[in-house]
Amino acid sequence: MSNFTWINFYRELANTLVQWQGRQTELISFIEGLREKGLLVPNFTDQDAAGNRFLLKEIDPFTFFAAFNRDTKSESRIAILKEVKKFFNLKSDMPEDFDGVPYQNNQKSWFFDYSRTRNEHDVEKLWKVFRLALTDNPLDSEEFMLSLNAAFGVNSVSYNLTSALFWIRPDIFIGLNGPVRAHFGLKIPRNKLSAEIYRETIKTLRAHGKSMPELSYEAWKGKQEVSSEARYWVGSVDVASFYTGATKEIKTSQPWRRQRVFIWGKETEYYSNLIKDIQVGDFFAVLGYTNTHTQANRYCAGRIVSKNKSGLLNIEIWEPELEGHIDLGDSHSTQQLFEVTDPKTIESIFGDDFPDSAPKYWAGGHVWGGKDSQKDRFIAGNIWEHNFQLTDERSAAKETFEKFTQIKPNDYFAIKGFGGSNDLTIYAVGRVKAVHEDSRRITYEPLESSLYHGKAPKLERGSSWFDTLIDVNSDDAVNSIFGTQIVKEMTNSQKSVNDDADIPLNLILYGPPGTGKTYRLMNEYFPKFTIGEKKNYSFVTFHQSYGYEEFIEGLRPTVKDGHITYSVVDGIFKEIAVKAAADPTNNYAIFIDEINRGNISKIFGELLTLIEHDKRTSPDNSTGFPVLLPYSKNLFSVPKNLYVIGTMNTADRSIALLDTALRRRFHFEELMPIYHIPEIDRDVDGVHLGKLLRTINDRIEYLYDREHVIGHAYLTDVQSLKDLCLVFRQKIIPLLQEYFFEDWDKTCQVLNCSTDEDGADNKHPMISAEEIQAGENIQKQGERRFSYRINPSFSKDQKDLGLFFNSVLD
Repeated sequence: MSNFTWINFYRELANTLVQWQGRQTELISFIEGLREKGLLVPNFTDQDAAGNRFLLKEIDPFTFFAAFNRDTKSESRIAILKEVKKFFNLKSDMPEDFDGVPYQNNQKSWFFDYSRTRNEHDVEKLWKVFRLALTDNPLDSEEFMLSLNAAFGVNSVSYNLTSALFWIRPDIFIGLNGPVRAHFGLKIPRNKLSAEIYRETIKTLRAHGKSMPELSYEAWKGKQEVSSEARYWVGSVDVASFYTGATKEIKTSQPWRRQRVFIWGKETEYYSNLIKDIQVGDFFAVLGYTNTHTQANRYCAGRIVSKNKSGLLNIEIWEPELEGHIDLGDSHSTQQLFEVTDPKTIESIFGDDFPDSAPKYWAGGHVWGGKDSQKDRFIAGNIWEHNFQLTDERSAAKETFEKFTQIKPNDYFAIKGFGGSNDLTIYAVGRVKAVHEDSRRITYEPLESSLYHGKAPKLERGSSWFDTLIDVNSDDAVNSIFGTQIVKEMTNSQKSVNDDADIPLNLILYGPPGTGKTYRLMNEYFPKFTIGEKKNYSFVTFHQSYGYEEFIEGLRPTVKDGHITYSVVDGIFKEIAVKAAADPTNNYAIFIDEINRGNISKIFGELLTLIEHDKRTSPDNSTGFPVLLPYSKNLFSVPKNLYVIGTMNTADRSIALLDTALRRRFHFEELMPIYHIPEIDRDVDGVHLGKLLRTINDRIEYLYDREHVIGHAYLTDVQSLKDLCLVFRQKIIPLLQEYFFEDWDKTCQVLNCSTDEDGADNKHPMISAEEIQAGENIQKQGERRFSYRINPSFSKDQKDLGLFFNSVLD
């Protein structure tokens, strides 16, 4: 039983703070003073529309309260409150517990936006609610109700305001945070929260016969008792299509809580095994598919509170139906029961305030003091830590401490290096096991992952790769750094029955030319599907005239006794699929080079459906989705042990333009130029190959895009400047001409041989530009045109070739 020792202290503070509306800058200075003393308080750096950063100039009382009601240790809260008591000369005893006190997300401690999007009267509205909440019977006051509705209209305000009202008046209000809504089955959409709904909810909760703090504490305890290893499951509302049995709804004696009970009948081994995996404490959502079967309506979401041997699931619900549809893609388009592991899908189905929310992604540097590398120590010990002190007043130290308090177990973490030419190198990737605030250290479980090295992906505003600790907050950065590991976790249920290949079942390697896509197939993937001398794979290259008849099956003419007859001939994919089905103990693969150059719909036909995981045939044929082929009239299905792996050159076609049906069924792994591999991180007669390639690619990306940069493979075999000259004359310059068709000026800009008033701006241009003399009758006044060609002096027989290549770097 809790004593709720925090209540008197919080109440006295609220009654004191209400008088400080005209002294907001003093409140901000006080919090900043706590930071200078090494206490963990929110960052009060504001930002305007131009991106300028500066200290807050206004603050509301709820944000002030949030400074000590965040997701931090009790010791940190107590330390702040000691300073608060001294500053305001409070008489109440210090709290000895924080039982039932809802806390703010460490990243969302403010109750208002940055100044760039903040409305003029937002802070004033919050002060008014605060002041009226402290009056007698505020829920009976029309003025309070109007001001509360106005405050709910402030950006960054939603359920968090109800928690803040509970801080200052726990005798009247209650916080409608995730645990409370979950524990009491409250169905309140975030976008429909209003003063009237809040008042009626409070009346409903009072029917329990307990005080608001007791109810909040009860919900808080319930959350603590829930297993952190809970899994997320989805079931279709139309279970009769796959299961014999019924769906029924049982109302309990409490009208605001409902329990949906699903009775699962006899079904295939695949689904019955899934049902066995579902455990009490897991999360469960009920969806209803739309006609497209790639989107769904969410009817409810909750937690499984009981389960019997026959598969009856008793689900305690707390979330209502969402507005709009949930996009499931094709991965679960017809499944009636499946597990969800993708963090973004979990959030879209179960809500952003759902307990055990999705993990976050972090990256920390390894260099202390600008020169002391801790990389080897970090990797050897599976740890990361920073060396800033609490007394350090520099902004870098403050921001690092602020971010460090937000790291949670099960978050992803990467150890990074960032330096010249904006290159990012990832040395290790792991899953956070524990966070030790006192020693400023995290421990992590290392994960097998391809470690990223290349140009640093863009981050959302507010983060920089130069920072000691960063929140990896953009999809591009997350996919680049953690993408391989995420693919593994998302596709654990989509692997072949024989997992030795350890790659996604359907995979496309994509990137600009020369980045090693085909090389990767030949040197990494071919061996995975080779047993001794036996090659369990086929290889094909798509092109514009390639079709279904070559890939699956088709009619081929033959001449016999002077007569032409037609017979059905199996295509390359059908041949390898038949072999894989006959040998279920081993993995097989078909490798498709230049997959984006073919007409996907024409080539794949019904195969686009058959390659999906849940449509594939198991070795005992108990599961699968066979179709009748149009020529042979035979049933055909794709076995679970057949991998489909393709390559795609983004210079030919952007991934964004790829056939949508194909894109949804494949995992994608990007391969970009690498500048620090030994093959090009070297000098050849005074020309550094890696630096030369990076310079050219930076200009291509600026003038065109990143999908048309040039891969490192073009330079890996260069042993002399003569070799390099041939590569430029025969491969790189023609490629640039293709990229910038009829725009020689941009080609010249990439190679640093643009024209100026004297005809050229360097003495050794690879491309020469001569002004065209068309005569006064043709040439307009002031307009100059040039004729471009590869400089004849730029030849493998030229003695001073280094001058041409170094001129590119000037």
